Amino acid sequence: VYTDSVTVDGPTRPVASIEDLLSENGVVVYPNPTEGIVNIEATSLDPVNGDLDILLIDAQGRIVSTETIEANELLGGHVLDLEGLAKGLYLIRLEADGQEFSQRVLLK
Repeated sequence: VYTDSVTVDGPTRPVASIEDLLSENGVVVYPNPTEGIVNIEATSLDPVNGDLDILLIDAQGRIVSTETIEANELLGGHVLDLEGLAKGLYLIRLEADGQEFSQRVLLK
């Protein structure tokens, strides 16, 4: 029987790009439909550098709310509170570095 020990030094996770994060499969938005609370979460576990704008847009195209977060906040999930808004269809748009991701969500 032969055994060996291997040690690896250095970063264990590469840094992902904003483009990777905002790709079609880089972010999940749930639950959908919702009764008020929406989770926005990155599907990758790789850290991402930079700021990310979150826009909530109503069915008439009006921006209902905006906030800016560090992109890394999506790794653990970010909560967006829609409680108190009129029921209907909304668009959640994430923007950073000229890239964007949009997802429709229904508020029941």
